[in-house]
Amino acid sequence: MDQIVTVIVDGIFYSAWLFIAAIGLTLIYGVMKIVNLTHGSFYALGAYAGASFTGAWIARGYPPMLSYLVLFASALIITLVFAPLIERGILRFMYAKDEVVILLITYALFLILED
Repeated sequence: MDQIVTVIVDGIFYSAWLFIAAIGLTLIYGVMKIVNLTHGSFYALGAYAGASFTGAWIARGYPPMLSYLVLFASALIITLVFAPLIERGILRFMYAKDEVVILLITYALFLILED
């Protein structure tokens, strides 16, 4: 019985993450008319940075309860570094282009960030 509860809770958490990614994708396309395929890579980059910073925080012997603040700070740092870099450096020049060009550009960014 415990295993069923674990599977159900895990399914709810996983579906919540998929919902957050889908809402972000819908919001970006609905507001800016950009098909952003790099959306999932941004989540992965933030998760990797959060895990790295939290691991370093705990390895230095700091209190684990404050690691939630470290997670928030790492998400903020990743956002402040990568969002202007990608939006102002690449996507701003693509707003007037066809949606297929934007799709190809964001797919190329996806491949770059995944490596």
